[in-house]
Amino acid sequence: MKFSSILPKFLVLLIGMLASLPLSATHYMGVDITYECLGTCTYRIYLTRYWDCGGAASQTYLPISVNNPPPAPFAGEWDIFGVPNNPGQLCNAPVPVGNWILEPGSVADVTPVCPTVTTDCNGTQTGQVNGVFGFTYYRDYDFCNTNCDVYTLEFDGCCRNNAITSLTNPGGNNLYVGSVQINTATTPCNNSPIFTNPPIPYICAGQTYTFNQGAFDPDGDSLVFSLGPCFDAPGVGGQVSYALPNFTPTQPLGPGWSVLVNSLTGDLTVTPNPTGPIQVGVLCLVVEEYRNNVKIGQVVRDIQVTVVDCAALGQVNSPPTITQLTNLSPGLTANGLVVNACACDLVQFDIPSTDPDLNQTYTMFLTSFLNGSSFANANNPLVPVDTIISSVAPPTGQFSWVPTKTGVYTVLITVKDDGCPLLGINQYSIVINVNSCSLDPYVNVTPISCYGVNFEGIPCGGASPFTYSWTGNGGLSGTGASFDHTYPGPGIYNYTLTVTDSTGVSSSVSGSLNLQNTSVADGGPDLLLCPGQVGTIGTPAVPGYTYQWSSPNNLGWSGTVNPATAIANVALNNGTSNAIVIPYVLAATDPKGCVDLDTVIVTYTPKPPSNFNVTNTVCLGSPATAVYTSAAVPGAQYTWTYGGGGTGTSIGPGPHNITFPTPGTFPVSLTTVVNGCVSDVTVKQVKVNKIPTSTFNITSQICAGQPAAVNYTGNAIVPGNVQFIWDFDGGTGVGGAGPFIVSWTTPGQKTVTLTVVENGCIGASFTQTVSVFPVPTSAFNLAPSVCAGDPTQVAYQGNASPGAAFAWQFGSGSTSSGTGIGPYNVSWNTPGTKTVTLQVEENGCISTVTSKTIVVNPAPVASIAPVANQCFP
Repeated sequence: MKFSSILPKFLVLLIGMLASLPLSATHYMGVDITYECLGTCTYRIYLTRYWDCGGAASQTYLPISVNNPPPAPFAGEWDIFGVPNNPGQLCNAPVPVGNWILEPGSVADVTPVCPTVTTDCNGTQTGQVNGVFGFTYYRDYDFCNTNCDVYTLEFDGCCRNNAITSLTNPGGNNLYVGSVQINTATTPCNNSPIFTNPPIPYICAGQTYTFNQGAFDPDGDSLVFSLGPCFDAPGVGGQVSYALPNFTPTQPLGPGWSVLVNSLTGDLTVTPNPTGPIQVGVLCLVVEEYRNNVKIGQVVRDIQVTVVDCAALGQVNSPPTITQLTNLSPGLTANGLVVNACACDLVQFDIPSTDPDLNQTYTMFLTSFLNGSSFANANNPLVPVDTIISSVAPPTGQFSWVPTKTGVYTVLITVKDDGCPLLGINQYSIVINVNSCSLDPYVNVTPISCYGVNFEGIPCGGASPFTYSWTGNGGLSGTGASFDHTYPGPGIYNYTLTVTDSTGVSSSVSGSLNLQNTSVADGGPDLLLCPGQVGTIGTPAVPGYTYQWSSPNNLGWSGTVNPATAIANVALNNGTSNAIVIPYVLAATDPKGCVDLDTVIVTYTPKPPSNFNVTNTVCLGSPATAVYTSAAVPGAQYTWTYGGGGTGTSIGPGPHNITFPTPGTFPVSLTTVVNGCVSDVTVKQVKVNKIPTSTFNITSQICAGQPAAVNYTGNAIVPGNVQFIWDFDGGTGVGGAGPFIVSWTTPGQKTVTLTVVENGCIGASFTQTVSVFPVPTSAFNLAPSVCAGDPTQVAYQGNASPGAAFAWQFGSGSTSSGTGIGPYNVSWNTPGTKTVTLQVEENGCISTVTSKTIVVNPAPVASIAPVANQCFP
């Protein structure tokens, strides 16, 4: 591989060749229309379009990118019309089912450039080349009520790429494809050929290029390839107009250019005219589909071929080529890439590639495989691969296969190098003709169930008709060329097939089968679920397996009962007090029909109890005791909460002592968790009563025998559940909350004590002291008589102290008075009966009034001698 210093010029010119665009939508570089039968009369139509990523600035959806693909076909671009079975017949149109859908993963940059070259397909229009963008839309159509057999699919889109040099005004040409056909009368319904290689070949001038379509038919129908006309409008007059004379559908690049198509393989080989002008041309490949030698449909590929003078623009590169096959297995013959083989013999050969350019990275890969075939690097043939990559030399692949049926088979192979900016690519078809060569039979054993197989005997030669004889253990016997047999169970079983042809020649082949139950059911681990909890059983599905769950009495499903899924949801609300155990059985059936069972045990636990007892009434400062009352379960968790700021231990089932800082009614709640299952919340109330106070008021000083007023001043609620316990220290009173009176008959310091009990809560005792003073007496002595003017002594005889207040009244005519305790010498100036009174007050206690009388006799005359105790006139 050599690069010139003028590589930027190559890119500039290549850009110009790919997109010399006027202000119109000149972007189409190719179209594929294929279809798939979804059922008896429903078809899915696939439309794949290839665009120049730069397009035209007038297109609102350009530049095209993965995140901004062109829109789906619209009514003016797309149509399906029927071909009448009889003249004058009107064909019903099929009914669309839904809208066009962009096929996931179909949007891609398919430009055959090396990784270091950027294209406009990145959506920025800043690439080194415009690039080619492929994308596929599909839409389903219902042909069930159509009345014609053949329907033609028609696409007419604007416009072709303006870089095309082989057409007159290419940017003004539509790309029209109107000869793709569906035959709805074909039974079973038909699928069109499928193309795996995009129709955008880039060719370096002067180099022969082989472009393989990557075509195969999913129904095994025969395909015939040919060049046909390209169109820009319907009808015969709608063929594209070539810019120069001597351009034709079979010579689409002009005189001197060889464009050949292999009718069997579809290989398109282009040999440019080394002296002719560089061309960007269009060609159309018609692919006809035959079943039992009857044509049942056709599709058309509209392809843009871009020929670039790579050498003049700085790139000198030859693509790798494949010209022959080597190391053929015994019995094979080959002519170029066509192989002749015998049925039931090993078909093995090497596929060497060559490339005159050194120091490149070379790639070889198959784009289609035959059933049972393998592909590997010839240097390591025991390791099958999809792709061979070599940086040492052009690779050599090895193909291996044992065909069991005669016929013509095709293997598609691609070789490429890492040429830059254009990759060097060639694509080839290897044709294998499988013939009948000898009688030696071949047995094809196909599993149809776990212990059931289909035996097919293939006489790889001989003269028909053939007779067959099958023998073997496990009850095997048969006489047909193909039959099904079911063995009794796992084991090793031998079989022998003897085939006899019409000439009487016989040949036998023996083999053995090792039948085992290959299915593995994995229901996952056992579960423990709480009430209302949804659990998941099972494990991810194994591709190709089918699954079926079952449970006793169809219990315990969340959603579909006994679902046919690998993973299922289960649930059961256990409202009992005991666990409910349900076994779920998973039956897993593998692609061979083998069944394995696995049981998952799901235990539905009841909701844990959260029952407890708690002291319902306490006094402030005294604890309430809470204790779990159900049977304790090891490992259970207990969550206690105390309202009102209550504090106390909260771990385990209790008992827990709870104290509250204030009186009131407060909740105590419990939640339990057993094996991850959470109980309901049980809440009970605790009434916290206040501690009553015992304060009271009482008269602090009284006289003996006088009442003291008592009144309760505490916080107990009266009336209510209150007890008043009084101690009057010998006094008497009615008690209660008051007000009431208490009195003492004896003097002294009296201690009054009250203890209040409210709602069972005992308050602290409260004490008051009452001073009880004695009531003073007013007794005194007084002589019965006295002479006027003579003193007589009055002496106090009561219990008052000298400090008491004495109110003496000595009567009229007395010259004395007194307020003290005395004694007093009292005299009266006038005779008569005199009354002396005394009232004493001490400590506020007032005595009764004591009155006594004294007779005051007249005073004697001086001449008369006195007589003792007598006064005489």
